[in-house]
Amino acid sequence: MFKQILFISIDGMCDQLGQSQVLPYLIGLSKEGFEITIISCEKPVNFNKNENIIKNLTSLNNINWKYCFYQTKIPLVSQLQNFLTLKKITQQEIGNSNTVLHCRSYLPSLIGMQLKKKLNIKYIFDMRGFWADERIDGNIWSLKNHRFALRDAINSDWGDTLVSNGAA
Repeated sequence: MFKQILFISIDGMCDQLGQSQVLPYLIGLSKEGFEITIISCEKPVNFNKNENIIKNLTSLNNINWKYCFYQTKIPLVSQLQNFLTLKKITQQEIGNSNTVLHCRSYLPSLIGMQLKKKLNIKYIFDMRGFWADERIDGNIWSLKNHRFALRDAINSDWGDTLVSNGAA
């Protein structure tokens, strides 16, 4: 039985999304006996406002919370920094083969895919919607554009389980 869950998120627990969606879900799992570790990228302004609230919530619910600070200064370089920092923390926290990685959003799922192959562990890809389809629906990408050809590759083979709250 998988009892250790490593939840990796590019969204911070100090953000509204973390407090309204992620923490209630993980608190529920903790109460069911799962060992939970959260690894998140925190935005400094939200962290400064909500750090103590999140530390108290996680402590009261036996949840281990590791975090780094979300980088935004140099567009592509910052995302690479976020990825590498999340990956480093994840590698430090990874348990054994009974660990399940729950990766929220695309960037953490890149870590999940790598560690699944390397360590033969289970991972869940938790996305809000199919990113490539959202780009097309928002008229950001055209169906005639070469980027659309990447859609199926981007949206396929992400995890042992796929969670999406987008419309079907």
